Amino acid sequence: MLVQDRQRLEGARVRELIRAHPWAMLVSHGEGGAIASHMPAILDDDEDDRLVLLTHTARADPQRARLERGAELLVVFQGENGFLPGAWQGGDGASVGTWNFEAVHVHGKPEVLERDASLDLLRRTFEHLEARRARPTPWSAVADIADRLLGGTCCVRVPAGRVEAKAKLGQGESGEVRGRLIAGLQRPGPYRQPGLADAMRTASDGG
Repeated sequence: MLVQDRQRLEGARVRELIRAHPWAMLVSHGEGGAIASHMPAILDDDEDDRLVLLTHTARADPQRARLERGAELLVVFQGENGFLPGAWQGGDGASVGTWNFEAVHVHGKPEVLERDASLDLLRRTFEHLEARRARPTPWSAVADIADRLLGGTCCVRVPAGRVEAKAKLGQGESGEVRGRLIAGLQRPGPYRQPGLADAMRTASDGG
């Protein structure tokens, strides 16, 4: 499949993507090679002038030693993505198909947080993840549990040293083809991705 016509995401969209897709991959490299951990990461909304992430991992995770040393960390967020069969572009044989996507890579050096700041990070992460529910569980209901878990957790803030954000949303396709692709993503079936359809529609509108 071809991956082409990628475009950079603007700053506001980067923050929107991170907020909407907080499940991230944390990657570091050191002695023994690369280590990848999978954890939620959220924006530090107290920082208006630069992008800062808040995340954590288990103290038993081999990643923890590198976090404590302040080793360079890559945090990867995947936004909307999905496969678009080539037949949607104009029937069988029209194309091999492609994969549209949004992605953000944040590079930075982690700063380990003290106990009070770590507990606040867990609170903010919990409240961010609960916010989509019609009746979110209040932090007060789980604060004691979180306090007990804190000893086994390594919490860090990651000021962004570099941000790479790209999207492939069919920007180079004609309006007719884009319309067929968006319609295909909205139909029931194995390739249904209404969120990706919305992202492509927004991109076509210049949003």
